[in-house]
Amino acid sequence: MYLSNPTISDDVEAVRFSIVDQQGHPGVNTGLLLYNGGTVCDDLFSDNAAQAICLVLGFQPGGGSSWSSGDFQWEIQESYDIRLDDVNCSEGKWESCQYNEIDNCKHIDPAVMATLR
Repeated sequence: MYLSNPTISDDVEAVRFSIVDQQGHPGVNTGLLLYNGGTVCDDLFSDNAAQAICLVLGFQPGGGSSWSSGDFQWEIQESYDIRLDDVNCSEGKWESCQYNEIDNCKHIDPAVMATLR
């Protein structure tokens, strides 16, 4: 089941994204992407998803975001539940995104973000 979030522009606080470093400390602009305290799977994740999430986080739009997946592994990622999967955004705005909060992912598939303020 996919969820879309057409009201997110009215209540950005409803979606809690953060980026943490290798020790799990928040407030960084490069690291493991979290959603409501859990990891985000890289299935269907794209540049549009990265840009949309960077905007939600208050980072620069356009060329200010990048992401990677797959061979990224930190010990801390297994200490988080996987909370978001199949993030599919038709453009770089969260309102255009569909996602699934039920995952079929493994901890070796997290999305990793790099953003610019």
